[in-house]
Amino acid sequence: MKIAELRTYVLSTANKHYLFAAIQTDAGLVGFGEATLDHRWPSVVAGIEERFRAIAGQDPTTVEKHWAML
Repeated sequence: MKIAELRTYVLSTANKHYLFAAIQTDAGLVGFGEATLDHRWPSVVAGIEERFRAIAGQDPTTVEKHWAML
């Protein structure tokens, strides 16, 4: 099983933007995270996409290894 895909979602309200990220494996498992930083969400999305390239294709069960590297 390997990390295969990243999707980001932005939910906008009148005064706040909520950012969610979903990482999917090639086996179909999905993990979700939240990374809200109000009006800086485009920069946060760019950062998440940049760092995703470092973990794409890796084993998703080695969470501590990914956390330390990121």
